[in-house]
Amino acid sequence: MGYGSMLIEEIIQIAKDKNLEKITGTLSFVDAKTPEDKERRNSFYLNRGFKIEWGKIVLQLQEE
Repeated sequence: MGYGSMLIEEIIQIAKDKNLEKITGTLSFVDAKTPEDKERRNSFYLNRGFKIEWGKIVLQLQEE
């Protein structure tokens, strides 16, 4: 497991421990210089349950 994976897993766990409703963020276009880079970046978040819309990421932790 890489540093990014360990970090995002820790962020998700902290958010759950604090009973947060969701995690949101903005995707970096620096990580999408090529189609392959963009796919790798998007897969990183999608594989962890995030939804991607218009350059934003959202992980719903509790039902709305």
